[in-house]
Amino acid sequence: VVNCPNYEKVANTDAEFGVAGLVGYGSNLSVSDCVNEVSIEVKQSLKSTATYNVYPCVGGIVGYSYTKSPSAEIYFLNNENKADILLAESSDEEGDVTMTTRLGGCVGNLGSNYTLVKDCVNRGAVTQDKPVRNPYVGGVLGHTTSPAIENCKNYGPITFKGSTNNLYLGGVVGHGDTDQHFDACENYGAITTTAESSVSAIICGGIVANNTASENVNVDNRYVKNCLNKGAITISHTQAANEDAGKLFAADTFEPMAGALKQKTAG
Repeated sequence: VVNCPNYEKVANTDAEFGVAGLVGYGSNLSVSDCVNEVSIEVKQSLKSTATYNVYPCVGGIVGYSYTKSPSAEIYFLNNENKADILLAESSDEEGDVTMTTRLGGCVGNLGSNYTLVKDCVNRGAVTQDKPVRNPYVGGVLGHTTSPAIENCKNYGPITFKGSTNNLYLGGVVGHGDTDQHFDACENYGAITTTAESSVSAIICGGIVANNTASENVNVDNRYVKNCLNKGAITISHTQAANEDAGKLFAADTFEPMAGALKQKTAG
């Protein structure tokens, strides 16, 4: 997908999987020089049952994409989202919140074996409103397993409201996997969470909230360098939780450095 704009508003009330301005769901798909100009709004019941479990992935450019071949060179380059992204509850029906969500300004979930994510920008607000389990929310990407994220920038505010189990909010990436490096990435958007009930963990980061390495980690590829966070991080919750907020990591050493953090606990 190359040089494609989207000018049509996307409003969806039943997102089982992927929703986006250009590609809802794809595989073995390189995407470059694409722009989303209008808002993405997904409002639906976020309750799950024993027979139905939604897994919404929402982004300005791509909702969900992955590569089937580990040897393929698949890229996500020079893409931009200019509009707001919203995932919200539309129903008060009874049910357990058991599914996870992936929400990002450019991509909700960018899966296995993407070679490189580079030169991507988000300018819109990224908001998840109402409860889910283990949401991954990022300014540019909600979740990615790409080994290289370079020169990506977020300018929009990132907000989560509601109850959850574990919460991940990142200025550029909400949740990462495998051996990844972040180079020359920047976040200018405020990161704010208002948790309505007890959560296991609230994990926020100016660049990446959480990164899970493999057991056989390649330390030469696992680093954060030349990155900048200027977005304030604010946590507000009604019950006690474990916070890991406002952290970047020094290049090569992964020592935590304090970021801008404001915390308010009620009750």
